[in-house]
Amino acid sequence: MIRKGRLFLIAKICLSFGLLWFLYQHIPMAEMRIQLANIDVRFLPLVFAILSINTFISTLKWQLLLKADSIKLSLKSLFGSYMVGTFFNIFLPSNIGGDSYRMYDVSMASKNPVGSVTSVFADRLSGFLALAILAVVSSIIIIEQTQHLVITMIPFIILGILMIILWGLYSQTPVKWILRITRLNRLTAVVRFADKFLDSFLQYSRQPGVVLKIMALSFGFQFSAVICVYVMAFSLNIRIPFVYFCAFVPIITMMEAIPISIYGVGIRDAGYVFFFGMTGLSSLQTRSMALLYLAITVCYALFGGILWACKSFALGGEARFK
Repeated sequence: MIRKGRLFLIAKICLSFGLLWFLYQHIPMAEMRIQLANIDVRFLPLVFAILSINTFISTLKWQLLLKADSIKLSLKSLFGSYMVGTFFNIFLPSNIGGDSYRMYDVSMASKNPVGSVTSVFADRLSGFLALAILAVVSSIIIIEQTQHLVITMIPFIILGILMIILWGLYSQTPVKWILRITRLNRLTAVVRFADKFLDSFLQYSRQPGVVLKIMALSFGFQFSAVICVYVMAFSLNIRIPFVYFCAFVPIITMMEAIPISIYGVGIRDAGYVFFFGMTGLSSLQTRSMALLYLAITVCYALFGGILWACKSFALGGEARFK
């Protein structure tokens, strides 16, 4: 199992570097440096402010999900956990490093590991639903300009898959069917975990007001994330209609979430090149957007690393949730 994990990690690294080589091999680096050196730094504080607002929105949504399952934790503590998770998402080789940390962190405080896992899963699922819906609506608006049916088809397909997953979780039958055909239903621990997970998930359906708030916050977060990328592009002196960002950024975000590369490196760059290239942006501009996004998110994530280091030091090397 460990060997397979290492092989998969090596494959992800190779894919990321392979895509980077393919995308940047013919790009004049001197011109790229000039492009990035001419960033209007006056916009960068606004970018970091939007990222902070996004983290707060996500934290508030996470707290609502936990409360719906009778897990009550302070917003301040959850915000700190989210920041550390952001750091782990980037600096651990696994895409789920941050989510794993959040699950562990909350389970240590609440003594409810299944509820913590369910909350993080529901947090991700609601975010992807908002992403897909935003991408569908925006892609319909710009279909005439792009003349590419794929722009609409991709988010429609993803939205369909997400709706099937949501239906399966609420009806429970598909989940139990999967356990049966994989014979995992013979493992008592797995069955017990699945029952608790599904029960925790159903807690949300019994509180429609909470579901509406969660989806409203999800849309707020995703729309804010689009604005963040738009401001980054503005700092690079890139001027294209905002609706393109509403259509393309959600698709790229969903692409980079597929755990086949290191923090979406390479996949994200390919997304910026392919989609924003349709708007008439140059090769330098599309790649500069991808590199700037990576640089800013890495810098922002470092705040989570500092917080984790402080917690580790204060707790004698064990960064636990308090």
